[in-house]
Amino acid sequence: MFTLHSRLEPDGGNTAIDAARCALRLQKMNNITLDTTICYRRTEVEMPARRLEIEHAKEEGVKFRMLVSPREFKGDEDGFVKTLRSLECKLGEPDSSARRKPIAIEGSDFNLDCDLAIIAIGLQANQVLTSVTPEIRVDKYGDVLVNPQTMETSVEGVYAGGDIVGGEGTVIEAMGMAKRAALAIREYLYKL
Repeated sequence: MFTLHSRLEPDGGNTAIDAARCALRLQKMNNITLDTTICYRRTEVEMPARRLEIEHAKEEGVKFRMLVSPREFKGDEDGFVKTLRSLECKLGEPDSSARRKPIAIEGSDFNLDCDLAIIAIGLQANQVLTSVTPEIRVDKYGDVLVNPQTMETSVEGVYAGGDIVGGEGTVIEAMGMAKRAALAIREYLYKL
């Protein structure tokens, strides 16, 4: 079984859906039939992924396991993942995202068989990157700050775009950022 989950807020988004659909299609191309499951800590109602994307994923055969909080991968002696230890959840009061907060139910541990895990996150700047390059300015959410016309960061000659800038966005938005950055990089290199 392929298991996809996201551990950072907000989760259950389009990145998880895209990863699940791609994993399923790769299996089909290779004549493999395994379950592809998205594990999510809330219910489908709270998922930030686009409704149409969720429906298309279901039509393709992606399974959804709701109110599940993944905790730990367990592998075999060769280091290959074999199980995903999880806890069942219930929903509490709304959190800062206005979605009901998932609360793990202690003692509800269970294992899911898992041959491959894709941790599908795509919403934040990598904290390792920003911590080792403190000269790159970030906003209060940890997103990299850029000049919106050139996509240049606070470090001369360093450009950024996509989810690392401003949080979750679409592929089209990221492509637009890349195009602006490419033009700015070309201008920057001509000046050298």
